[in-house]
Amino acid sequence: MIKAILVDDEKIAASSLEMVLKKTGKVEVKAYFNRADDALKFFEKDYSKRNKIDAAFIDIEMPKIDGLTLSNKIREIDKYINIVFTTAYNKYAVKAFGVEAIDYLIKPVSYDRLGVTIERLIKAININKLIAKSSEFISNKKYFSISCFGKFEIYKNKDEIINFRTKKAEELAAYFVHNVGRSVSQDKIIEDLWGDVGLDKAKIYFHANLYHVRKGFYEIDKENKIERHNENYKLVTNNLIDYVEFENLSKKPIKLNKNNVKYFEKITGLYKTGYLSENGYIWSLGRNKNLLSKFEEMELKIVRYYFSHKDYKKALMHLEKIIKINPYNEYAHESIIKIYYYNKDKISLENQIKVFEKILIDIEGKNAKEHIEKIKFKYKNM
Repeated sequence: MIKAILVDDEKIAASSLEMVLKKTGKVEVKAYFNRADDALKFFEKDYSKRNKIDAAFIDIEMPKIDGLTLSNKIREIDKYINIVFTTAYNKYAVKAFGVEAIDYLIKPVSYDRLGVTIERLIKAININKLIAKSSEFISNKKYFSISCFGKFEIYKNKDEIINFRTKKAEELAAYFVHNVGRSVSQDKIIEDLWGDVGLDKAKIYFHANLYHVRKGFYEIDKENKIERHNENYKLVTNNLIDYVEFENLSKKPIKLNKNNVKYFEKITGLYKTGYLSENGYIWSLGRNKNLLSKFEEMELKIVRYYFSHKDYKKALMHLEKIIKINPYNEYAHESIIKIYYYNKDKISLENQIKVFEKILIDIEGKNAKEHIEKIKFKYKNM
């Protein structure tokens, strides 16, 4: 159920909206305010996790404090609250979306039109919950139990790492984390980890190492278990795993704004040098490639956000992160050229074009010449 408040100086309009909201069966109106300053007092004095609000339906044109100003002040208190503006005037639409509203409704609000708003709210609330949960995970190391970016590590507590008896036991633990929540046959595990050993010996090695792996997972959480069913094995855990958090966020169609961009920077910061990159497990290469692609997509999303706000310094920082991980990302190289062009930095521009030229020759060979000439022509006038 979506918990909402209504703020509107017109009681009849507010009552009408409340009736339609209740009719959806998906919204619980927790409070109504006919003055913006009363709504603001609620957030300043009485607001807590116990009475947390998911959405605020706010009329734009009100005396003393208008709805746009009120929404900005509320966001300073709760950055995750979702704003829906209501008004009888179309002229406010563009301005309303300028403060990142979920939706904009013309009064009187129809049931069908409200259905679209409710769907948007449900998606936004689910995303915000994921962000809030993961923000806590990132900011507090004790929630960060299993790390797969860079080097595979399992944390017993904030500072202590589990040391497995053998390298093969550590690899088997990483393999179970790689397949967390999925059943994998004993034959498949043996093929991937002991493919160069005879079957009888491989089975002995597998069961010997499985004992130590179970013990390691139990040390970090007594509810962790490796289930067995008909020679199939599955890791069941509630511990937070960095690559799982990363994958979950990368799947969400989240629009970046000033309230969540810092969080996304922390998420991409988890990536480090790649998935299990310091371990070199052959069976992990497919996911490594997939997560690299997601990392670049998320970083470029951040870059575009900073470009749209003309913060070229931060955009450049994220572009350099991409190139450090993948030197052959053409979009990143050309975006850096664009930044130097905008900043009228002729020396850096010329140097970056030379760097990009070498990259294009590596990628395209003889066919790079035409591409290079187009780049030089495009940025020749400064």
